[in-house]
Amino acid sequence: MLYRFLTLLRNARCRLVSLPSAFRASALFVAFSIATAGLLFMAGCHRSTPAQIYVASFLGNQACASCHQKEFESHRDTHHAVTLRAIDSKGLDRLPLVTGQIAESAFALYENGSGFSFGWKDKTQGALPLQLALGSEKIAYTFVNTMDGHSLTEFHESYHPSSKAWHITPGHEDTDTNTLGKVYDERIARHCLGCHAVVLPTDSVTPEPKFYGVGCESCHGPGQNHVEAVKSGNMGDLKMEKLGSLGAEKLNRVCGKCHRNADDIAPDQSDMTQRFAAYGTSRSRCFREGGDKLTCIRCHDPHTNVSTDKKRYEQVCLSCHTAKPASFGPSEGGKACPINPKTGCIPCHMPRRAAGPGIFADHYIHVFTKQELGTR
Repeated sequence: MLYRFLTLLRNARCRLVSLPSAFRASALFVAFSIATAGLLFMAGCHRSTPAQIYVASFLGNQACASCHQKEFESHRDTHHAVTLRAIDSKGLDRLPLVTGQIAESAFALYENGSGFSFGWKDKTQGALPLQLALGSEKIAYTFVNTMDGHSLTEFHESYHPSSKAWHITPGHEDTDTNTLGKVYDERIARHCLGCHAVVLPTDSVTPEPKFYGVGCESCHGPGQNHVEAVKSGNMGDLKMEKLGSLGAEKLNRVCGKCHRNADDIAPDQSDMTQRFAAYGTSRSRCFREGGDKLTCIRCHDPHTNVSTDKKRYEQVCLSCHTAKPASFGPSEGGKACPINPKTGCIPCHMPRRAAGPGIFADHYIHVFTKQELGTR
């Protein structure tokens, strides 16, 4: 995780120039705000900083509901929307945890009021509350504690609802079990939680409940100016860019903020195209030679859970890979498959692969060799 964070810092300037103008302006504003906040702090000024004003321009999903009811309703219960939740009676409705020793580990789960604490199996002293759960029932929940407001403790064990079993949290395989998990400083905590919440406060890494999960403003940006523009009747400038109008390079980078772009990948992760979708897509010839049209939303509706209907995805493939390509593709058209030109695209060219306990469709779309199929 530390390597990835340093990589992101190194590439931040390059990535900003490729983002949509609205997002680029916002990001530059945040950078300026942080610097300004530091100067004001050293000078002993306690007035509101520009960064605080920026955070205040986020409103939460509910502000979008009255005008975008269909999208609001369909998104509300998606995996994205519930990818962060509090560990309490309200947040555990989909997470039936059981107290006791965690099998094949040195740890145990203890009851703690309306929630749970994570500790060692042979003693209750030193156990820490599970404060937040990152993830959804699709793959796993990783538990964290941010109670000091400036760091994040990521616990050693993650829970997998499908198997009702605990597994070592990715990245903890070689971590000393004399500790309950890994502790990350505020910078890395913000980076991690930033993909599971809409926005974080300036003075804490713990988000407000209304910003839990990937919400409308995670992708579209802060909504305050947009709402004010609509209320004033200024329909000529709605203060929010239409993501659907962006080309593949720019739009996929928006998704890749969390699903990882190529410049976020560490050397030892270069073959994990099944785990990091935006990165895998960027390596595909369909993307590189597709006329800047193979966007993530070409296949996926961002307001719903990922579809499991292969025919839906095959239609996207066949819109190019036919004798007479239709909606997009290189100028000469996509070559029709010589094995099966009408069906079966996904199992052959996007096979499902394991990444830890999870199974993912490989987004590096190409002709897989037998060696790749056997080793990945």
